[in-house]
Amino acid sequence: MIERAGLAALRNLDCTMLLCNEIEPMRSFYVDLLGLDVQREIAGRYLELRIGATTLAFRLRTRPYDGAAPVNTAGSVQLAFRVPPPDVEVAAAQLIEHGVELLEPVRDLPDFGHRVLFFADPDHNVIEIYGESEDHPRAAAPRLAAHGGRQVRSSEGHGWRR
Repeated sequence: MIERAGLAALRNLDCTMLLCNEIEPMRSFYVDLLGLDVQREIAGRYLELRIGATTLAFRLRTRPYDGAAPVNTAGSVQLAFRVPPPDVEVAAAQLIEHGVELLEPVRDLPDFGHRVLFFADPDHNVIEIYGESEDHPRAAAPRLAAHGGRQVRSSEGHGWRR
């Protein structure tokens, strides 16, 4: 067996941390609107949310190496959340009902086999909600689990998962 140490031992991206200027607008958006679960919170400074097996965290820009916040019209990242394909339209209607502006109409991305919608969070990061078509070749190709490259078919019938 090959020994992996240090950087060669990297296997998972377990947490995505977004730097922000204010925690509360992000909390309202991701918890109250999108319905993500709070995992840990330090009021006004840090917020950790759980989505599936992933942690999405927010912290204030307080460290010297954080840099300046992006201009108010551009976010730093794009986050993509997968749902069953029919739920893309449902999510779009819910967002519109809550006054969230879609960045473009719901559409299909045939090269990826996705039905998608795009909108922005309070810090202007792009949020994508997508449904993956089961009959697209990419959906039929197994996704590898992070540990040991195992292939595991989703029991929900809408894609692959660890």
